[in-house]
Amino acid sequence: MKKTVFAITSFLLVSACTGHSKLHDRIFGSDKRSEETPSGSSQQEPQQEGGSVIGNGLIDLKGVKYVALSNSKLLLIDAQSRVKESTSPIQIKDVFETSQGLLIKSDTTYYHASADGTSIDLEIKVQDEYVGENKNQQLFFRSGEYFDLKDKSKKKVVSSLRNLFLQQLSGNFAIIYSPDDQVYQVLDTVGQKRFNIRGCNGPHIAALSLEMVYVNDCQENSMMNMQNGLRTPHETRTFNGETIAVDEGALAISQVYIEQHGYEYKLLLLKPDGTTRIVSNEALKPATSASNEVYNQTLFLSGDNIVVRQLGEVSHFLFSTGEKRNILQNYNVHWVDVHDNVVWFFGDDSLGHNFTGQYDLIPGQEGISPLDTRGAIIEKILKVPQ
Repeated sequence: MKKTVFAITSFLLVSACTGHSKLHDRIFGSDKRSEETPSGSSQQEPQQEGGSVIGNGLIDLKGVKYVALSNSKLLLIDAQSRVKESTSPIQIKDVFETSQGLLIKSDTTYYHASADGTSIDLEIKVQDEYVGENKNQQLFFRSGEYFDLKDKSKKKVVSSLRNLFLQQLSGNFAIIYSPDDQVYQVLDTVGQKRFNIRGCNGPHIAALSLEMVYVNDCQENSMMNMQNGLRTPHETRTFNGETIAVDEGALAISQVYIEQHGYEYKLLLLKPDGTTRIVSNEALKPATSASNEVYNQTLFLSGDNIVVRQLGEVSHFLFSTGEKRNILQNYNVHWVDVHDNVVWFFGDDSLGHNFTGQYDLIPGQEGISPLDTRGAIIEKILKVPQ
């Protein structure tokens, strides 16, 4: 019988953020800097005026199911996969999905476009990188500023720690870092409690529930209770930086030690009670290593379908059974995304020609359909919340 041991590994990229330029002086944090010591609640600045509403002139998302970014333009895709180019007057540098629509990064500012066609200028400079959205419908940026989609206001949390910025967001939890004070903390962006962690192996976090967070910072006790800062062991000591929140915890790719086989990457379910379930016994070769990007580049989930972009192949797993099959075998795939049990992908076909297409994961409907992008090279595809 094979023995499985979940082991510490050091394959994660160490954050290169220590040389980050100075940002705001008073953002997320407190004076209490001893490791694993709670800071209490941070004081919030008075609510600031929200961004400027610009009506319906930015982008019309009515009837649009997906959008694709291509060469600073958006392509609009309807439910029948028909593609047309947006007539938006701005140059679009990047676009992100939110719970209420799309966050659009132009060459000067960020806009939020809602599914009903209305748009708002967040009045946040594009030098301030977007980090992600918490479960409270708040959009967070590297500097610690955030935009509340519910009341359309722009806010930030103050602190006496110097030059803090956000490194990663997972669920309601964020890693914050002060290069001046050399302090890393995990912050509950809703409850405002914060606890120190080590600046090792990234660090990276994965929200497992509204209270429990997995912390990958080279410590044996990788579980943290965000109510009191108590750290306890987890069967898994590390992961490759990409996770997906699920009802039972978080889906992740991690190296585990298999007796007579050595270290192998496996699909794991990290649970908030400190245990782990191996989703599939297949050994993986992930296409990318650790990342603090807003979107995953290797691991994807839609319904019961898990998709992993590996070196030289794209694999499809069933979450419920772990059953695996390889897909898109005749393509050199550059990127994939998964929405509504369909794999969207861009790559080269067997003749070396660029190809953008869809692969249906529903049993009995499997197959590849080309997406007519009118010759455009697609950088990413996002679903528009309805």
